[in-house]
This record gives sequence, structure tokens and C-alpha cells, in this order.
Amino acid sequence: LSEWEAVLLAGLPLPAYALLHKLFGKSVGVQTVYRTEFDGLLLQGYFTGAGSFLPLTTDVEYHGSDKGKCRLATSSLLGMLILFGLFSWIGVAIDSPQLSFLGSMFLVYSFVYCFPIKPLEGHYIWASSKLLWALISLPILLAFMISMDKTFGQIL
Repeated sequence: LSEWEAVLLAGLPLPAYALLHKLFGKSVGVQTVYRTEFDGLLLQGYFTGAGSFLPLTTDVEYHGSDKGKCRLATSSLLGMLILFGLFSWIGVAIDSPQLSFLGSMFLVYSFVYCFPIKPLEGHYIWASSKLLWALISLPILLAFMISMDKTFGQIL
């Protein structure tokens, strides 16, 4: 993978994440507002400059009922996990390092977003049901530990 390919592929999960919010948000009556503060960009720049990679987290505000927020967070996390599986499977099937890398990117974002701290998705699930949070986070954690593209670990 070239650096440019990695950079472009690393950014694709963010618009997919927003698309999942848009699609599922309508059905559960929740609207999302995205905000990335300047200090968050500085922190991302620091880690990138240090040769490490952490996905850029964006503050997401949910506007709707608590039940709707939980449903949207659940849908978007599971959607990201499904996209990880889809891209990883196709990447292996057609021997495409680009698609395998993209699958790993979706998994990393899923892993980070499932943490139960505000403003991450996991917070909305945790606030509604600890059991549901565990049922969603466990497969993400297992996939992260078992299925991560081996070359991907070099940039984490």
C-alpha cells in the first residue's frame, strides 16, 4: 500500500459512519451533529507526527429520545462491524491489500467508538443497557484481537 492509498482509505470510514447515522437516524427519530474541536485536531496531529495512528474521533451530538440514541448507536456500531467483515472478506477473497486495509480501518473505528465514554457511541448504549453494551462490544473486541490485518498493527 502506498502512503496516499493508506491516507485515502483511512478516511473512508468517517463518511460511511455519517451515512449510517443518516440512514438509521431517520428510522429512530434521532438527528446527529458532528463537531471536531481544534484541540482534537492538534492531538491527532501529534499522534500522526509521532508515527502512531489513532482514528480521529469526532464529537457527535445526538438529538432525540434516549431509546432512539441507544438504537442509533447500536445500529451504527454494528454497521461499522459488518462493513469491517465485508471489506476484510472481499479483500482476502480477491487478494486485495487495499480492501483488507479498509476492513481493518472500519474495525479500528468500531473499536474506538464502542468505548462507553461521552461523546462516543458506546456511551449511549452503556447509559441504556450495560448488557447490550457488552453484547455489542465483545464481538468488536474479539475481532480486533483475532482478525486485525497483520500489517495494520505496524501503524497503530
